[in-house]
Amino acid sequence: MKIENLKIKNNLILFVPIFIIVFLIACTNTMEVISGLTVYIITLFLIYFISFYTDKKLESKFNKISLLLLIVSFVGIGCGILTFPIQEKLNSKKAEKFITEIEEFKKLNKRLPKDETEIKFPKSRNGLYVEEFEYYIPEVEQSGYIIKYFDGFWNTKVYVSNSKKWFTDD
Repeated sequence: MKIENLKIKNNLILFVPIFIIVFLIACTNTMEVISGLTVYIITLFLIYFISFYTDKKLESKFNKISLLLLIVSFVGIGCGILTFPIQEKLNSKKAEKFITEIEEFKKLNKRLPKDETEIKFPKSRNGLYVEEFEYYIPEVEQSGYIIKYFDGFWNTKVYVSNSKKWFTDD
């Protein structure tokens, strides 16, 4: 009985890094990651079904390990997906703070900042994917500005200062 428990504990310790890696990758809400995770899960299902049928013929127990790998991966992906709303909220707070900094710069200097040398651009974080905010002053109307940042999957949030509204660019 003790040997069986020791084997289970050793197997679980091996799955902790797999959980961490899958979790970190699943936190990144981009199309490439979602496609990659889909292929990963389909591959795990194939491994599980093949091991299930070969275990019957060879009287081995590989299907238990492949099932555990599948479960750990699903839990890691699920936990990673749960971070999406938190990341969106953090990015939104950074964007609002950025707007406040631009408006303060405009009040102090009587003009808009021209580039990142005059005001620090924040970075939107989406799991492992980090991208700097984009800031534009339209040539047509120099009194306003546009802010863009990546907010997961295909979404880019766009702020237009003249209308003081946020839009989602898919």
